[in-house]
Amino acid sequence: MLKNSLGKRIISAFVLLLLTLNFINIAAWMRTNFLNSKVQSSYSSAIDWKKLYPFRNEPQPSADPASAPAGQTGSLTKWRAKASEISGREDNLEKNCTSQVFAFHPLVELNGFVTMKFGKVIFPNEDVFLLKNGYWAFTKDKTSSEETKQTADHIAGLSQYCSEAGIRFLYVQPPAKVSKYDPEIPDGAENYENQNYDALLGELQKLGIPALDLRAQIDAENLDHYSLFYRTDHHWKVESALWACGEIAERLNTIYSCGLDVTKTDKNLYRTKIYRDWFLGSAGRRVSLGCAKPEDFSILLPNFKTALNIRVPNAEINKTGKFEDVIYNKQVLETKDYYNLSCYESQLYGNQPLTQIKNEENPGGPKILVLGDSFSLAMVPYLSLTAGETDLIDFRQDQGNFSGSIQTYIDQMKPDVVLLAYEPGASYSLK
Repeated sequence: MLKNSLGKRIISAFVLLLLTLNFINIAAWMRTNFLNSKVQSSYSSAIDWKKLYPFRNEPQPSADPASAPAGQTGSLTKWRAKASEISGREDNLEKNCTSQVFAFHPLVELNGFVTMKFGKVIFPNEDVFLLKNGYWAFTKDKTSSEETKQTADHIAGLSQYCSEAGIRFLYVQPPAKVSKYDPEIPDGAENYENQNYDALLGELQKLGIPALDLRAQIDAENLDHYSLFYRTDHHWKVESALWACGEIAERLNTIYSCGLDVTKTDKNLYRTKIYRDWFLGSAGRRVSLGCAKPEDFSILLPNFKTALNIRVPNAEINKTGKFEDVIYNKQVLETKDYYNLSCYESQLYGNQPLTQIKNEENPGGPKILVLGDSFSLAMVPYLSLTAGETDLIDFRQDQGNFSGSIQTYIDQMKPDVVLLAYEPGASYSLK
C-alpha cells in the first residue's frame, strides 16, 4: 500500500513538473510573440504599389472559357485564393507547433552539437554547410545559360531605359560569401554563386552594360575576403558595406562625374558601437547554437554632423534626425533574440518595398535610386551620406515585395543615377 502511494506521488510530481515546465514555455512563447508583434506592428501597411506606379500597357486578365463558365471566373479565383490562404495557414500552424514543443531549441542544439562532434559539416535539409575556415555558407545551384541571358537582357532593357532618359546606370555585383579566389568549400558541398556571377557579368560585358565587380576590387586591394562577412550569416558586415560605398562612389564619379561626396566613406570619420555576442546569422539559426556560436554585431556611427529624413511608406515611418536616431529600428537592434529577430534587419527597418532618404546636410546633392536586396540594408545608409537623396526599392518576391513599375518610379523620381545591386534572377523583369 505504501509503495502504491509513493508511486502515485512520484507520478503526480512528474506530471506537475511537466505542466509547470510547459506553462513556463508557453509564457516565454507568448512573451516572444508579444515582443515580435510590437517590433513588426509598424510593418503592417498594405500599399497597392501597382496602383501608385502602374505598368504601361499591362494586359488585363480575361476569363478562359475552357476553364470556367462565363461569369464564374471571379468566384473560381476567389475560391482558389481562399484555398491557398488556408494551406498557408496550415503550414504556419504546423511550423509554429513544432517550434513551440517543450525544449525544442535545446533539443535541436543538442542534436547539432552531437552531429558536429561526429564531423558533420553539410546540412542538406537546411541548405547550409561549414567552410573549411569555420565560416557558414549556403548551397547555390548553377544557373542555366538561358536564364543568365534572360537576366542580362532584362538588365540591358533597364539600362537602355535609363540612358534614353539621360540617367546614368551602373550594375554592382556584391561579393558572395564564398570567395571566388579561395573557395574553402568542403567535399560534397555545392555552391555556384561565383560561376553564376561570372557568367552574368560576361553577358553584360557583351552588351556594353557598365558594371562594377566588387569581388575583383576585394582581390585587387588584397583584402581578407572572409573577414568582410559574418561567420554565421551570408551578409557582409557593416564595415564592408561602408567600404563598398566608397568603391561605388569613386566609380560613379570617375565614369559619370556624379559629384558624390566620397570623403563620407572614410572609416576614420566613424566610431564603432559593438553589441557583444548579439548576432546569430541566417545560417547559424538553421543549424542552431549547438553548431554555431553567436558573434558580435557592430554599427558605425558618424563623428560628423548628420541630418536625414527617412520615409518608409509600408511601415508608416517618417523621421528626421541624426543618422543613429533614424536609420535603425532600435527595438530590433537592442533585443537579443537569436532565433526570432535579426539585428542585421534593424537597419532601414528591414526588407521594405520602398525606403526614401533625404540628406538634409546636402540637399543639392545627386539623387540615387538603388534597386537592391538585403545587402543594401547595410550599404544604403552610408551611401545616403554621399548624396542628396537615396531611394531603395526591394522588388524581390516574399521579401521587399515592391510590385509596382520600376520604370514608372524612375519617371516620377527622376534620379541622376540608378544602381542595380541585387541577387540576379530571370524572373524579375525590371520594367
